[in-house]
Amino acid sequence: MNAFLSKRFILPVSLLLIISMGATTRGQDGIQDPAANLPETMERRGPDEATEPEIAIDSLDSINMESLGLVNDLDHNLGKNLWKGSKRSDLEFLLESLPASQRSAASHNLMTRLLLAPAPVPKKNDNSPNLLEIRLEKLAALGEFKRFGELYSVVPKDSKTPVMQELQGKVWFLQRDLEAACSMAKLEVQETSRMFWQKALCICQAINGNVEEALFSLNLLRELLGPEDDDFYELTSVLLGQIPETSIVPKADVLNLVLLTENGLGMPEQWISESGPAIQKSIALADNIPLMTRLIAAEHAALTGTLAPLALAEIYQKIVFEEAEFEAVHEVIIENKGPWARALLHQASRKKQLPQNRAKLLEYSWKSSLESSNAIAIAVTNMEAWLSLPVHREIAFAAPTIIRALLSINASNQFRNIELDDESVTDEQDYQLLLEDPDTALEGLKGILVKAIRRNDQLAASSALNQALQLDPQNPWLLKQMITLRLDQWLQLMRENAETDQEYDLQLASLRPILAISNMASSIAWQPIMADQWWNSFPPEMEPLDKVSMANSLFVVLHALGYEIGTQNWSLLRQGPIIEVEQVPNVGVRFGMRDAALSNRVGDTLLFALLTLGHSGITEAGPVTIGSALRHLKHVGLVSEAKTLALEFLLNNGL
Repeated sequence: MNAFLSKRFILPVSLLLIISMGATTRGQDGIQDPAANLPETMERRGPDEATEPEIAIDSLDSINMESLGLVNDLDHNLGKNLWKGSKRSDLEFLLESLPASQRSAASHNLMTRLLLAPAPVPKKNDNSPNLLEIRLEKLAALGEFKRFGELYSVVPKDSKTPVMQELQGKVWFLQRDLEAACSMAKLEVQETSRMFWQKALCICQAINGNVEEALFSLNLLRELLGPEDDDFYELTSVLLGQIPETSIVPKADVLNLVLLTENGLGMPEQWISESGPAIQKSIALADNIPLMTRLIAAEHAALTGTLAPLALAEIYQKIVFEEAEFEAVHEVIIENKGPWARALLHQASRKKQLPQNRAKLLEYSWKSSLESSNAIAIAVTNMEAWLSLPVHREIAFAAPTIIRALLSINASNQFRNIELDDESVTDEQDYQLLLEDPDTALEGLKGILVKAIRRNDQLAASSALNQALQLDPQNPWLLKQMITLRLDQWLQLMRENAETDQEYDLQLASLRPILAISNMASSIAWQPIMADQWWNSFPPEMEPLDKVSMANSLFVVLHALGYEIGTQNWSLLRQGPIIEVEQVPNVGVRFGMRDAALSNRVGDTLLFALLTLGHSGITEAGPVTIGSALRHLKHVGLVSEAKTLALEFLLNNGL
């Protein structure tokens, strides 16, 4: 009997036959608009907070610990057949080769889902590495501390390897849970001679003020330490007062991070930009690290997808600015770029002001986010401001940017998989009756909202949505309804303006490709003529080679997703260089991905695609690379995932 085809039950956590789980472990001035305006201050979720699925347990004939995973109803397409047809040696190589720093939130999300997926794996031999161990190691390196803890917690005690236990210790240190990390170190040094735990115990003794014990431990360690441990020895010596200071630049690892933090020493610049998502996230969330250091690390962590955009927004809001900087914000941001300027724009756009001024600030913020290839995350940090803009002709100049920002917010992890109408609302029921009872008023408003949207009554939908948000301003489903409604309203305004103004008609043409591939209710049906319209939407003064470069990327992405371009439109690209240079994966990787896709090996195809996009991330991928990855993902049924990657690629590249 195949365990993964057997009946699923919902059972108590205490049962040991756990194969997967998903439980938590430890108004405006000026222009007015009838649609809902969000409150200026919204409660922030924690950086790792999310709505968790119920604990799901499968009945088993036997347990393969390497197949443990967390069940998520949204990940049905990464289910029991994920590794069907995979070769063990290939799977080991691909998992171990995955880059932790993807510089892409969409890639990060895909990699996390793959690492958490419960699915039978190929049988191992005596020399095979532990795949569960590799998956846990990658989750920790990704900065997915909460998910790591969830998966680690369902591994039976006698199946937890020394490597897994060390990973748990590292994750606790990265989360600044020193009590848990030090308690574990005290136990582990009695069971193992692994150097990590010996070092960890010494650090814990020093942190807890047990100087004599820490000095004794450090002296014992001195005989065991090699040249590669000089940074640990010097930093620990500073912490214990044995030397006044050190100029050593330590390597980026968990224990050195703890030592730098406890010593109050500055973080090396290369740590902030190159240490990887786990350390960057830890720096960003550490209250005892200078705020500007945290800000820079937070933007890097958000770019890789490990830090939630709303956590980045919290750090933006902690930066203190002078009132004069707000008053002269337009001049200040010209002279200042980067994270500091984006934090200023974030705060400035939230202040009470005319919508025209807010729209200009948000346009600056959008352009700045493109410079950092982080459009989606930064758009989400400014979600309140974007949604508070009334749909009005006086700020129609910003409509194309607003639409791109709304598409970005919708493509984020927070909203992407929310279904707007799951058919639970019936046309027969009178939802007005539910408004009379405070306990059912929200349900009634939701029903009224859905029915209004079904009959395309935007005024009634806006009214119901406004009232519902007053009752539950943090409800993701309501916020997604607001995003969708606002997008429809801005598109309608642009269509009306396009009837008399050719500029708006050209702007609409430039938006149609990303609207076509977005998974929003307002998505348009693609036609090949739209490629030609898009090509002709650029201003005449644009450099021809820049135009060809953007068209290369767009046409290849659309074609990879199954949208027809048309022979005549492909010929437009011949205006560019005959030979172009692009970094592409090696032949073995490209052939492997093609073979995996043609053989319908979903897991292998996804691994090859993530490997193809590589450390540089999806934004830096060339047409051949991105097109190949999207085409093969689509071939094995990961259409929604391919579209999400494509949308991130296009938005970050200014399309």
